[in-house]
Amino acid sequence: MTELFGDIKKCASEVLGVKKATKKTNYSTDVQVVELVEKKAEMNRHLSSNNTKDRKEARKEVKGVQKQIGKRLCEIENKRADSLAETITSTDNTRRMFEANRLLAGIGSSSEIMVHNSDGKDIHTDAGKANEAMKHFRSQLTEGVDESLPAFIGEPKPLDCPIRSAEVAHAASRIKTMRATGPDSVQNELLKHAPTIVYDRYTECINDSISKQMYIKSIREGYITPVQKPGKPKG
Repeated sequence: MTELFGDIKKCASEVLGVKKATKKTNYSTDVQVVELVEKKAEMNRHLSSNNTKDRKEARKEVKGVQKQIGKRLCEIENKRADSLAETITSTDNTRRMFEANRLLAGIGSSSEIMVHNSDGKDIHTDAGKANEAMKHFRSQLTEGVDESLPAFIGEPKPLDCPIRSAEVAHAASRIKTMRATGPDSVQNELLKHAPTIVYDRYTECINDSISKQMYIKSIREGYITPVQKPGKPKG
């Protein structure tokens, strides 16, 4: 029987996934905050059960402890902000910089995204969600497109009107900064403020790709990250 329940538990965790533990609102693991909260709770219990003590004075003491809790939480938040600012100014990792900027701006990590399949059933595993999202975007991006249509038509030949370096430079100047990198790990800031020689080389690569009918893997691929819309129901 023990083995049976063990197999059921294992199967459920693989198919449905394990629900992540949730924390209470304003939850803190700081030792000083925890001690102050416990002290405040104890004082409130005494205040409710003790009718002989001056209740006005007792309430004043409770408010004093509450102020200490608020002061300590402000100290923790300031240290956190300083740490995030240090990450932004010192790191060369675009992803870490992007996450730190979001947190510093008060944009917390989004709640877990709910995904359901075509039958309306919820998917609880990350792998299942990723697979369903991939199928969804594939159908959206290829709707009405004949999969048998070749990427290139005709034999490879030089372009009648090749792309110019100035056009690539103009397109790069309009790129938005402070964005996460793609599979090639090239930052938008690098492309936007690059010297002319970089645009010349990019132009050569693009023209060669089209005229020789070859894919440039780093340009062809990209990352898609589904994000839960604020205020919208999950799923």
